[in-house]
Amino acid sequence: METPPSSCVRNVSFQRVGLALGLSVLTFLTFIPVLSCGFTDYDDPQYVWQNPHVLGGLSVANIRWAITATDVGYWQPLSWLSLMLDSTLWHHLSAGYHLTNLVLHAISAAVVFLVLESMTACRWRSALVAVLYAVHPLRVESVAWIAERKDVLSNLLTWLAIGGYVFYCRRPSPRRYLAVLIPFALALLAKPMAVTLPCLLLLLDYWPLERTKSGLTFFQLIKEKLPLLLLAVAAAVATVAAPGQTNAVASLAHLPVSARVVNALVGYWGYIKNMAWFADLAVIYPLRDWPPMLVLQAAAAVAGITTLAIWQRKQRPWLLVGWLWFIGVLAPVSGLVQSGFQARADRFTYLPTVGLLIMLVWSLPPVSWNSTRAWKPWLLAGVSVAMLCVCTWIQSTYWQSTETLFSQALLVTGEDNWVAHDELGMARHRAHDEAGAIAECQEAIHYFPGDPVANFNLGLSMAKFNHFREAAVYYRAALQTRPNSYEVHNALGAVLAREGDLLGAYSELRKAQDLNPNFAQTYMNFGALFIAIGDKDKALASLNQAYRLDPKDARTAHYLAVARAMTKTSPDALQRQSKAAADARD
Repeated sequence: METPPSSCVRNVSFQRVGLALGLSVLTFLTFIPVLSCGFTDYDDPQYVWQNPHVLGGLSVANIRWAITATDVGYWQPLSWLSLMLDSTLWHHLSAGYHLTNLVLHAISAAVVFLVLESMTACRWRSALVAVLYAVHPLRVESVAWIAERKDVLSNLLTWLAIGGYVFYCRRPSPRRYLAVLIPFALALLAKPMAVTLPCLLLLLDYWPLERTKSGLTFFQLIKEKLPLLLLAVAAAVATVAAPGQTNAVASLAHLPVSARVVNALVGYWGYIKNMAWFADLAVIYPLRDWPPMLVLQAAAAVAGITTLAIWQRKQRPWLLVGWLWFIGVLAPVSGLVQSGFQARADRFTYLPTVGLLIMLVWSLPPVSWNSTRAWKPWLLAGVSVAMLCVCTWIQSTYWQSTETLFSQALLVTGEDNWVAHDELGMARHRAHDEAGAIAECQEAIHYFPGDPVANFNLGLSMAKFNHFREAAVYYRAALQTRPNSYEVHNALGAVLAREGDLLGAYSELRKAQDLNPNFAQTYMNFGALFIAIGDKDKALASLNQAYRLDPKDARTAHYLAVARAMTKTSPDALQRQSKAAADARD
């Protein structure tokens, strides 16, 4: 579909602005169901409704935490600040957080169009890529998941950096280079997924910018991007070094290189298929031992498309650029460096699949605007967009709650999706349906005995029924797979204290505190422990810190009242009380 000559002009026109606004409005309307969705139990607690720093809104102390926090995921200060601003504006209203995600995505739809049009001077092809990108069901996870604020924010800033690069390339200067450098740095501060941008800009130098034809050498183009590369390396190092990310990265012993390569190939093929067939999208696709025929199919598809793109690089350069865009931007999350238990994730496709859309749309035959048949391809495009909008609307409704989200995941991925069982178990635990929670956790452990979440949740259920010894067994099983989980160490310390093993409880609580010095529950449990041994000073010190971190916790307030009514005891009370408890057990 080629544009008429008059529409290939790069100046800001009524038509161009109208298309950009229309794309944003269409995108917003397509995703309206997310505004009625609530928080989920999947990462939203850590990112919002159980995070006292976020719930506290924008303050000096919380901003300081946002700049330094690495215990939840990776370093993402801009995303934290964005969530804190939402908390200041909306408090606990989930619709407000969803609205911000949706507005950021709707703006991205317009920016993608404007940037592509400025690079290629092809208005209608750029508009088609932008609308297919914006309303595709694969976008739902990034937009509907509040914890993925980092995704929509980083993606928008990445596109602004690409737009800044186009602006810089027209008349290179240090001042114009800031239009690339600043949004790129901000994108990295939102989510390190943007680290591949310098390489992506090199692809754009080849096509459509064709900068090598202006006399620039490949070495000059790389040298020009050294500041961006240095920022990308710094962000990558910060990500790998972050405790929250280090704990999630699978070791080679657990997942060998051969398994990673196989999963990456199957993942690439899965993403390509989901671009055309999206009836089986899920919030989590568990790692599996893939059938040999599927692996061969994926390898053949990747090899075939790569060969075609290289072969057609001179006649159709957009094929090679689009394919390398897709392969390269996905590489950090392809599974070669495995983080988490997912085989792939819809949110990872946010920026990469633009490369596939460029391959498709720029390969469509040109349309003569004087032809009587010109309406047919546009009708086909309109029907395709309408179908995507309907499917995206439906997909958005699955994010209403944890129950609807993970019930759908089980339906489309199979009963062996132990992560879905984990989340359903946690949802039922929060709803005080302990029988349902235990059943879901047992299902998860049936498929993955080392499942840290199911073992942790079973421990919570056992502790709720005062079966502290059984709870400790499950907590220790969870630590076998996730030894650096401060939540599990904290919970184990609490049940050991109830069992009378005070030294063991103190040791576990210290581990939890070392792993996360800002976890209010650990200080509360320390306070309860010191109350048990009669040490008033230490109890008050711990409970006051717990209150500062989470002033709304009722248990902390209760223990503070108990501690204030105590009398002081000797410093060696812990050892004496623990020895007495051990003698009693013997």
